Amino acid sequence: MDISMLTEEQIKNHIEKRIQRLIKAGKSKEVKEFKKFHLEEDLRDAFFNKLFLIGYTKDKKKKAKLLKQAKLIAKKLPGLKDWPKDPKTFWNIESYGWESRIPKKIRDEIKKELSFLKGKNLSLGSGSHPYVKNSVLVDISEEMLKNAN
Repeated sequence: MDISMLTEEQIKNHIEKRIQRLIKAGKSKEVKEFKKFHLEEDLRDAFFNKLFLIGYTKDKKKKAKLLKQAKLIAKKLPGLKDWPKDPKTFWNIESYGWESRIPKKIRDEIKKELSFLKGKNLSLGSGSHPYVKNSVLVDISEEMLKNAN
């Protein structure tokens, strides 16, 4: 098969089929690790999908059901077992959706309003949006600090 003649979609399908054949046939350590990774990836996708739905659901019963489902999924994932009870884990997960919480236009207005401070600021729980340039940022979430802009 001349792979250079295939579309990107055809290449992806071809790779996926080969992976599925390897998974079905294989018993090697690498295949077992791949299966575990694939399962964890699917669980992560399901977890973040539940979180997304929670954010856009107004019905309290549906929200509670989604939260319960997210908790069950989190227990199966390394590093998320204590979500949402553990504050560090909770805020690290929150960091992924934080960018869209406050629209950029509003963040820019807040920055402009506070620009006179010029770095004379200790930002506690700064999240991913420090509003004063050159501030000292403190947050329980390492992920929030990594995303700070």
